[in-house]
Amino acid sequence: RVLCSIPPNEEQAADYVVRNPSVAVLDTSPHMSEHEANTERLVVKHSSIRHMEGGWPKDVDASEPTDVNRYRKKAEKDEDYKGTM
Repeated sequence: RVLCSIPPNEEQAADYVVRNPSVAVLDTSPHMSEHEANTERLVVKHSSIRHMEGGWPKDVDASEPTDVNRYRKKAEKDEDYKGTM
């Protein structure tokens, strides 16, 4: 629905300048940016642990192959273990 139709004015058409609107600057304030953050220092200490064998129950001696094999067979029969593998 057209409300009004205004014909072009030839006198003003000479003053019309075609511009690319994708590069038009519409902000009149200067571009400025500032950021400041005061944070407390965190002291970090690096440490490490060497694990040869770990995660075994107390009744399993990790240095005994028979204990280790017995525990592994028992764990592999467990239904929860089968579901994770």
